[in-house]
Amino acid sequence: MKIKLGKLGYDPECAKNGKEGLEISEREKFPLILMDLRLPEMGGIELCMRIKEKNPETVIYAFSGGITEDEFDRLEKIGFDGLLCKPVTFKVLGRAIEGAFEKINKTGVGP
Repeated sequence: MKIKLGKLGYDPECAKNGKEGLEISEREKFPLILMDLRLPEMGGIELCMRIKEKNPETVIYAFSGGITEDEFDRLEKIGFDGLLCKPVTFKVLGRAIEGAFEKINKTGVGP
């Protein structure tokens, strides 16, 4: 994912697992976070909830190999702002990021 984001012109901060992701998000606020739902040491759902507790304005998109509509509704209630189904293409990833930053800039959402 870091390579894909780099090719799109971004320099992402990456974590090896959910625990490290939480530690990074506690040190620095990010307007947008992209995360897999399945992470070692702390899953994406718990990570999202913990980030949103401290930074509810952070936009968080989840990556998943496939979920049902009911699961998507649950993710929204938990605090995810969007979902990207794997494998994600450059085009879809780029549009999702652009859309997230448009939302952040229009509404003032984000740290």
